[in-house]
Amino acid sequence: MKYTETLKNIHHSLDRLGDLPVFSATINRIQQISSSDEGDAMALAMAIMKDTGLSARLLKLANSSAYKRGQGNVSVISRAVVLMGFNQIKSISLTLKLIESFHDEHPDLDVPGMMMKQFLSANMAKELALKSKKSIDPEEAYLAALLFGLGEIVVACTLPDEYRKLLSLKKTSNKSWPLIQTEVLGISFNALGREMAAGWGYPKQVLQTMSEVDMNKLDEHSNLLTSLPFLCNGLVQQIYGHDIRDELSYDQLIDAVSGVSGISFDDVGEVAIQCFRQVSKVSRSYGLKAQLLIPEYVESGNAVKDEMVRKLAFLAHDEAEQGESELSDNIQSSDTPVVCSQGQLEYLNQLTELIGSEGTIHDIFKLVVEAIHQCSDFDRSLLCLLNKKKDHLAVKMIEGKK
Repeated sequence: MKYTETLKNIHHSLDRLGDLPVFSATINRIQQISSSDEGDAMALAMAIMKDTGLSARLLKLANSSAYKRGQGNVSVISRAVVLMGFNQIKSISLTLKLIESFHDEHPDLDVPGMMMKQFLSANMAKELALKSKKSIDPEEAYLAALLFGLGEIVVACTLPDEYRKLLSLKKTSNKSWPLIQTEVLGISFNALGREMAAGWGYPKQVLQTMSEVDMNKLDEHSNLLTSLPFLCNGLVQQIYGHDIRDELSYDQLIDAVSGVSGISFDDVGEVAIQCFRQVSKVSRSYGLKAQLLIPEYVESGNAVKDEMVRKLAFLAHDEAEQGESELSDNIQSSDTPVVCSQGQLEYLNQLTELIGSEGTIHDIFKLVVEAIHQCSDFDRSLLCLLNKKKDHLAVKMIEGKK
């Protein structure tokens, strides 16, 4: 496809989807924080920043004319939360498509895993920013790394057939990964992510951090904030074997991170392990299969990389076993029926899509009655109309048995 055709198809798909999908666990957490007397803006911002789709959406809205109101560019989510307010964010989150429903439609595309790997990269960037002697904002470093892979996520969610074609070519072609992207889409993922972000009004300082950097020009004087997103994403790609042609070697990336940040080679590796454990725990709380984060442990010939992958594979399997044990204990110890918040969110998602597509009032009420029946432990749910005299109810719809 040509570049302009790719953009046109992406925007058309985003209009239909309502925006990039988000995790149901993110929405649950936002509802909890928004409803709590003890919830604050930073707690809400941190919940949002676990989710690439919602972070991209809110940064876009915060930089629109509706919210900026002459107060300057918004480059961090915490400021976006303050500008937009809890209730507005709560409302927006309920209108977005869920990653889980997208994954059900496209089970061969690992979008949940892709999002979690961006979260891993973001955590690495944050921790490295904190450990470095260079003074940079850890939230800016985190958000920059989280959004660095935006282009690939956009393509996977909006153009799934083209994304499958890209993955197939990656396995069979000898060409570089960015060149394959350009030949199929007319633009690379990285350039596409920046193009989308620019169109959404992201400030220049955010756009600069979404650019690739020249490895040959990196040294101790390089800008840490604009370097970390590229380097951390490269490390994650290496750990999971996505950079199958070793276009940027693991050692080269670690050396570059060490040189730019002033952190020792070994300490960079320890940061990666620490962040991996954090992300594994979060993914478990999000109800994701631990297998999504388990790197494949194979001999690559690079002793340092192989040792790191071995450690991470062990930690991921350990977290997976703990998660299965906790789930088993919860099932055995629970005597009360569990309200399925996941099911409620899926029905809310269906209702949003139905209203957005101008579904009939009959279809909307029918879905509501079905949702109440399926998401509660009542035998039946009914829709009744009160007559004009207000002395009689007539049943119009019913869900349930008996």
